[in-house]
Amino acid sequence: MTSITSVLSGITLPEANKHIEPKLSTCEVGMFRLPGILLDIEQWTKEELEEMDTWGVANGGKKMTDKLWSFRSEAKRDWFILRWS
Repeated sequence: MTSITSVLSGITLPEANKHIEPKLSTCEVGMFRLPGILLDIEQWTKEELEEMDTWGVANGGKKMTDKLWSFRSEAKRDWFILRWS
């Protein structure tokens, strides 16, 4: 009979990539602390980012920088997150 230690020593588990940041993270923007989103643009394709820009502006978002979006309400921010997560 083999021991559990000898069986487990032959098993290798895949390493989780610890360097991947979340695609979206929430934040507050400006002195009025508006609800915002920070995007990790490296994890999106160019086409997805262009579609996101169009959809975001049409649905109440304002693109502050290439990575930062601002919204007038948390509901609009949550709608953006729901659509793009």
